[in-house]
Amino acid sequence: MNVHPAANLSTSTPTANLLLRVLVVAGVVAGLTLLSQYNFLLFHSLSELFSIAIGWAAFGMCWNSRERLQSGYLLILGVALLCVGAIDMVHTVSYKGMGVFPKDDPNLPTQLWIAGRYLKGAAFVLAGLFLNRRIAPFPLLTGFLLVTAGLLGSIFLGWFPDCFIRGSALTQFKIFSEYLVCVLFLISGWLFLRGRRHLDPVLFQVIMAALVLSIAQEMLFTFYVSVYGLSNLLGHLTKVTVFWLLYYGIVRMGVAEPHRVLFRELENHRERLARSRDRLAEAQRVAGAGSWEWTADTGETLWSEQMYHLLNKDPDTFHPDPENLRRLFGVKAWETYKRHLLQCLRRDDQCEFEVTLRLPGEAEVRHLEITCRATRRADGRPERLLGMMRDVTGRRNLEAMREDVERILHHDIKSPIASLVSALKMLAQEPEIPAKHRSMLETMGQSARDVLQLVQRSVALRRIEEGQFTPARERVNVMRLLGQVRTQTKRLRTLRSVSLSIHMHPDGEKRKRPDTRGDAPLLQSMLDNLIRNAVEAAPRESTVTVHVGNSHGVNITIHNQGTVPKAVRHRFFDKYATHGKTDGTGLGTYSAKLIAEAHGGKISMRTGQEHGTIVTVRLPVFGEA
Repeated sequence: MNVHPAANLSTSTPTANLLLRVLVVAGVVAGLTLLSQYNFLLFHSLSELFSIAIGWAAFGMCWNSRERLQSGYLLILGVALLCVGAIDMVHTVSYKGMGVFPKDDPNLPTQLWIAGRYLKGAAFVLAGLFLNRRIAPFPLLTGFLLVTAGLLGSIFLGWFPDCFIRGSALTQFKIFSEYLVCVLFLISGWLFLRGRRHLDPVLFQVIMAALVLSIAQEMLFTFYVSVYGLSNLLGHLTKVTVFWLLYYGIVRMGVAEPHRVLFRELENHRERLARSRDRLAEAQRVAGAGSWEWTADTGETLWSEQMYHLLNKDPDTFHPDPENLRRLFGVKAWETYKRHLLQCLRRDDQCEFEVTLRLPGEAEVRHLEITCRATRRADGRPERLLGMMRDVTGRRNLEAMREDVERILHHDIKSPIASLVSALKMLAQEPEIPAKHRSMLETMGQSARDVLQLVQRSVALRRIEEGQFTPARERVNVMRLLGQVRTQTKRLRTLRSVSLSIHMHPDGEKRKRPDTRGDAPLLQSMLDNLIRNAVEAAPRESTVTVHVGNSHGVNITIHNQGTVPKAVRHRFFDKYATHGKTDGTGLGTYSAKLIAEAHGGKISMRTGQEHGTIVTVRLPVFGEA
């Protein structure tokens, strides 16, 4: 197989460059070693200045690149090298033999050394905590400068513990501090190891190597006796190597060559995005739903993979443009679809609707539930439409089947119950029946009539849903209905320890009773459902209050001190909407809404922690057109 020469160059050049850098550092170390044999003080000064220069160069590049650094650890290490370099500079000029400070005591440079190592170890631990998040640059720099000033002040004011005593060598504090700094490096190494997925692999290896050598460096400085001794020499050579590794890792790979780190972060983001996309596709597949997006600027529509599967289309051959969608949906479904989308764009920001269609090549009618939301620019113009389409054919078929069963049951049950009511009435009128048995027959007859009314109300609700119901125009005494509801809910109110208070507020000079018109049993059923709901939602030992007035219609307000859960507030009057009830059907408020609207009225609800829940029903006044 032929390989382009550039391919070999791209893979071999980084290795060759790294080898060259290693040789340069090895040459520097060898040169410093030879120099130490000639003049140790000069060796010490050059090695320290070399480390300081690298540290300050690293800070300069990190600080100037702070806006494009995606993680905070590089900036933390750069700022730390600035401050450590400042302490090391004072350490260098205070070294025994330099003659800068009047008292040529080896304790001062040793104290400065320990202060710098504490700062460096703590910085590595802090950097390990910011491998995947940013940090505010100016507070970081201010904090490090204050800590550095504090360390220098404590040393020159005599507050810092002694680290070297002439004639006794290192103090216990100095040895303990070196071990403690090693512990800080070990902790930071564990943090970097735990978060290595956020780092470029080569950068991770370089930083870990720098930490290992830093620990070795600290161990070398735990047992020297003379500031010109062998362990001191090896420690400073190790320090030169550590700072070169930090320069290479932080500056070359983290700043000067940030694409390594950025590509690593982009790869991580891409992997997370792919996992999220797979989870979304699986969720849409399980839910039988697909998502789509329409862009106003281009007029382009994008479908998710599940959308193509939902509508039996091949993503390679089908493009969801308006003409293709019109042919796919059919004229009627397409007009419904287009009308609702235009309404969402022009007036509403969100809409939900359903289209019924038969896809080409399919015999079954499909029911598709569509929800969409418009996003707008600052000037109010639409920017995008985001939508979800779900196949609810199975649910609609089950609902149709249930409705058919209910219709059959209503028809088959109504006749036997009506016959039972008539038979019990005739039997109770027989003169030979004892009074005790006559009372039982009357009770049975009342129960049968209640069941018959229940079936009749159920049939009426079905007719209301189908738009085939015309309410009666007879006069209905609302206060009498409420009195009957009071009796019917007595047992429930006793169990719940809730009282019921009913108030009438007739309006006008004649103080007319607030009567309405319609079907009394249905209106009683509506009030019964609403008051039962209020009693069940009210706190114990509280009162459900009903106010009835006839200002601008018959107004009935039902108040309780409980609140409607947020999960069902927006669908309080929807069919099957229920929450927290093991035996709830979700039909009470739904049927109340049907009955109110069938009688030309309206119903609404508002709820809140401060005022509780208020359901308001407004019905026409009897005698008004």
